[in-house]
Amino acid sequence: MESFPNSMKILASISLAVVVAGLAGFLVASNRASSKIIAAQAEAGSAMKAARKKMDAELAKASRTSVQVERITNEVEVASGVTPGAQAFIDRIIELVNEPEQRRSIQRRQIVHQFESIVDLQASALQGIKRYIDRNEDVHITGKSEPAENKETTATKTAKEAAANAKLKGRLGDRFAEWRRTLKLGLPNGEYDVPPTLRLGLFESTYRIGGDDAEKILVASLTKAARGVEVATIVAWLEKLSPGKHRELAVSVARSRLNNPIEITDGVQDDRLSRTYLFSVLAHFGDTSILNETQLAMITPEGKLDHTVIGFVAQTMKDQLMPLIAGVYADPNLEDPLDRRRLVGMSQSHFGTDPQANDIFRSLISATTREDAFTRYFAIASLDGGGFREYGWQPVPDDPNVIQARIELLNSVMNEELSLDPKTTGLMEQTYNNLVSLSNGEDISEQSSRFGKN
Repeated sequence: MESFPNSMKILASISLAVVVAGLAGFLVASNRASSKIIAAQAEAGSAMKAARKKMDAELAKASRTSVQVERITNEVEVASGVTPGAQAFIDRIIELVNEPEQRRSIQRRQIVHQFESIVDLQASALQGIKRYIDRNEDVHITGKSEPAENKETTATKTAKEAAANAKLKGRLGDRFAEWRRTLKLGLPNGEYDVPPTLRLGLFESTYRIGGDDAEKILVASLTKAARGVEVATIVAWLEKLSPGKHRELAVSVARSRLNNPIEITDGVQDDRLSRTYLFSVLAHFGDTSILNETQLAMITPEGKLDHTVIGFVAQTMKDQLMPLIAGVYADPNLEDPLDRRRLVGMSQSHFGTDPQANDIFRSLISATTREDAFTRYFAIASLDGGGFREYGWQPVPDDPNVIQARIELLNSVMNEELSLDPKTTGLMEQTYNNLVSLSNGEDISEQSSRFGKN
């Protein structure tokens, strides 16, 4: 290979010299900038050290100074005689009830606050409570004297028709409430989120304050109580304070009010259900003497089941229950299929083992009304577990004798010439098969299609 010409060598040498000179200049400039940065950092570090030294000195000085904290207390000095008494809170409750423009939720919270303030007074509130109770006055807080009318009905019909509709609605509501209360006839709980009346609220306050004086006020109030709901509720609180101590008084007052009822003309639903509350007192103590003093009819003149009486009998005369139920079920004066449903529900635990209960079951299978058909489904389902929830779902039977007796009961109706709907026949066949499986020691818990509990 030929060597570069001299001119090319000279040019390369010059270029190399220029590059070397530029690089040297860059390094000199970089060194100068680095020196300035280092100097600035050193100066900043010195300033920071000085500032930190000054701060440490100030903190050390502050730590040697005593710190004083202002004391905060909730103690308020009140002049003697200024604390409101029970009467002031009672008066405020009456004022709140009579403020219709007040929003209901706020009004109720304020009313509850007044009752809590009374309880906070403890024993000092009892005389004020007693003075008001002795006046035999009351104020409705959550209840109304009459059932609320339907606004649409009032707007489209005459006032007379609207009033009749409201009255009918009230009777139906009363009957449903009576049925619910008598499924398990017992004393009221006695404790309220918002008391329905001022007197009931004050009785509860008296119970919560407690002590001998409070118990005496409740006992005195019980002897004079005219309303069944007051009798039952006061008894409930006395039972919590001294169980069984006032049994004789409670039973005597309840019997007296039942035999000599006092009509509350402007009462609420609780007053219309006064008998139910009074019977709950007798049921609580297991007293059946009222059955000897008064001829109690289980069917009203209107052909309706007296839910209060049947509930009382069911709770207090369990050994004699089936003969009574069978007699009422067969009574031609009992017209309402829904009332018969209650009797069937009360009989379901005896299906297969009691001849009278079996007669009710067979009669129900052949019944033709729509309501009886619906009742029939639950009755069949109760044989292998399920049935009427209101009267206690029946467990899956495990007694071989009971299982066999129910198989025979189903056989007796399945062999009859009956015009049954497909749902009834299908349910009967499935229940029969389940009972047979149980008799063979098999588990039927997977039979989730049973009508009733599942």
